[in-house]
Amino acid sequence: LKGFISVGDLKEARLCVEEPQSPDFHSQLVQMAITILLESLEGQQRERDLVKKLFVDLWAEKVLSGKDIKITTEQLEDVALDNPLAPKHFGDLIGKLILSDVIGFGFLVDILKKSEDAFLKRQVYDSTFRAVKSEPNA
Repeated sequence: LKGFISVGDLKEARLCVEEPQSPDFHSQLVQMAITILLESLEGQQRERDLVKKLFVDLWAEKVLSGKDIKITTEQLEDVALDNPLAPKHFGDLIGKLILSDVIGFGFLVDILKKSEDAFLKRQVYDSTFRAVKSEPNA
């Protein structure tokens, strides 16, 4: 994953993900990528963009599926304590995946239902819809 982020070669990254043929590996990869995304700092836009591109590519090529996204609200809340931009980054990712037909709005609703933190929910929701609205064909 770090190799992909430094080079940005989607084709090579896809081949590396396809090789293990293990569903557990896919879930772990998605979890690591989400962690990188959530923990990224404001100046790391390139890394966030590459993670989003990788997700969309892997789902478009049917290497991954929506069930591979396993994030708990606790994880999001914990990371948000250290990085207040994490909910925004997560919402951006969800918006990109919705636009790419990887997941539906139901996924967003399910995640938001599990959190008791109203501020965090609002940040994720606003960020998701901002990402969706920013696309010209949305």
